[in-house]
Amino acid sequence: MKKLQIEEWWKHHIEKKTLAILKPTGLIPETPHDMRHIMKYTQEHFVNLELNSEIAVSSGSAAAAMDSGYSGIVNISPFACLIGRVIEGLFTPWARERNYPILSVEVDGNLLPPNIVNKLNIFMVNVLRFKGGNDLSSLVDRADTDEPYSVEQDRKTA
Repeated sequence: MKKLQIEEWWKHHIEKKTLAILKPTGLIPETPHDMRHIMKYTQEHFVNLELNSEIAVSSGSAAAAMDSGYSGIVNISPFACLIGRVIEGLFTPWARERNYPILSVEVDGNLLPPNIVNKLNIFMVNVLRFKGGNDLSSLVDRADTDEPYSVEQDRKTA
């Protein structure tokens, strides 16, 4: 038991040092990093803590992030990864009940096919809508130019 306490202390010590170094860069998102807090979400919404695996950590982290103000979750996993599919099966219904944007993508190391790129684009629009972005017209390209669509430009040409 003492060995576990020393290991936990050491990991928290290193985590605090790393966070202090990276904080000025803005690379560390504002979300719960406390595993006890994350695992509370896991136990409350997804699985028993006896399932001590990536499934428990990922689903709890995603839920904690969304409840902390994130605007969407992308579950990225290797192609045909059982754990990724279980996480999708646990987290997606929970997210949909709350109207949270969610997307699961399996990657195999190759370029993403056009249908996955389209799903990512749709996910991006859903995230912007979730955040309350009202005017999304700048995301649409005009058919006759390479410039983004503009409602005002349409009014001028009409």
